Amino acid sequence: MRDFQPKVRRHAGFTLIETLIVVAMLAIFTASSLVMVTAPMYERVYADIEAPREAGLATLLPALVSDAHAAASAEAPDGAFVLRGAAPGGDDIAYFVDTAKQLRRAQASAGASWEDLRGRAAGAALLEDIEAFSASHDESAGLWRVTLRTATTRLGRKMSADHTITVAVGKTWAGGGR
Repeated sequence: MRDFQPKVRRHAGFTLIETLIVVAMLAIFTASSLVMVTAPMYERVYADIEAPREAGLATLLPALVSDAHAAASAEAPDGAFVLRGAAPGGDDIAYFVDTAKQLRRAQASAGASWEDLRGRAAGAALLEDIEAFSASHDESAGLWRVTLRTATTRLGRKMSADHTITVAVGKTWAGGGR
């Protein structure tokens, strides 16, 4: 009678299931490390997009507040913000968005028409990629609210930000100077 003993096979290769498990583990490791490698790259890209906008706001805010405090009166024609008598010598200053969606600051002699102010915009734009710009007067508080929306599209992604500046025309606020 034959003796039934299991034969032990010794082989040097891996089975198919062992190979598939190793490949799956490598795929998971590669995918997770890829996120860690590309995240800093995207942070730099978005920082480069935001830097000019933040620099423009850093220029706009003090200029707008200073002009508003120095102005005798304000008006908001056709999506602009005109400060009468705000510049030295009593000249008028206007903030508006041009046809290239750039926020500009223009200065003209006192009593100039809005069209004349618009034609005098010179120099670099304060902000680019302006989607909306408006100014409204809050009668009860005696303040002007200037609102702007910036929008850019980078890497196929639309990024927008809303900014609101509230200023007192011809006055100073209780906590600051003129």
